[in-house]
Amino acid sequence: MYVVHVKPFEVKLFTRQEIFNEITIMLISYLCICQTDYVFLASAKFNVGYAMDAIIGLNIVILLLPVIYEALRNVKQSIRRRSMLRKDKYIRKVIMKKYTCLQISVILIAG
Repeated sequence: MYVVHVKPFEVKLFTRQEIFNEITIMLISYLCICQTDYVFLASAKFNVGYAMDAIIGLNIVILLLPVIYEALRNVKQSIRRRSMLRKDKYIRKVIMKKYTCLQISVILIAG
């Protein structure tokens, strides 16, 4: 486990993901031994195949979770920005209406 001792990534999340990948590869490698002729039962090989699929699926899901979290966070920030822009445009519109009405009333009074 070279990655555990050296920690080549600056971000802890990347280091943890890499360690998890290494553990997954190690487990799959051990389970590949059960797919050889050392195991005689076909049902055992079949079940080991399901276990391998489950481990690989779990690996994919766990590695995608930070990506999904970041994407949802970006969408949330984008929605907030758009809502603030809409509010800002509405406030400018109201202020401009009031300012225009004041200008017209000043012109009528002065004229």
